[in-house]
Amino acid sequence: MSLLEYAHLPGVLGERFFAVMDTDNNSYLDQREFFTGLLRIFCSNFDQKTAFVFEIYDFDNDGFIAKNDISII
Repeated sequence: MSLLEYAHLPGVLGERFFAVMDTDNNSYLDQREFFTGLLRIFCSNFDQKTAFVFEIYDFDNDGFIAKNDISII
């Protein structure tokens, strides 16, 4: 089972979820990236979770969520 199947996120959101967790951008999640991603989801405070979700929606990684970022979804 892949991470995207496990997460049940549709299309682009699933891809962004993976991309945010893949911190070295090698298209694979190693144990550290996977574990860190799970910690960010399940063992973080509200601000940390909000930052994680923000990263998912900030498609161009410019630090802002613009109309273009939302229209991609």
